[in-house]
Amino acid sequence: MNEREQEILRLAEDYRRPDKFIHKLEKKPDFLPSEKGDFFLQAGGTLYEHFHYALALITWKRALKYFIRDNNKTAKSKCYGNIGIALESLGKFKQSDTTRRL
Repeated sequence: MNEREQEILRLAEDYRRPDKFIHKLEKKPDFLPSEKGDFFLQAGGTLYEHFHYALALITWKRALKYFIRDNNKTAKSKCYGNIGIALESLGKFKQSDTTRRL
């Protein structure tokens, strides 16, 4: 696990409220504004792999916001798939199925 992944997991432990967690990630100065979508996509993956499903979900939703802004269709597709998987992991099967059909 690299330093960035370790930091994301530390933040997940320190900021369990999703709004506080996302706010903290948004304030990270070590990436360019054009890299935010990729950062949130990767952060969501790290969170999901370590069973922080709710935080992964909101992190992927934030990544999606940036990919929509940038009109990055490939990355948007990845986000929609990941969001569906996170919803399924949280037991929200109906929402998961709807997200995957978008």
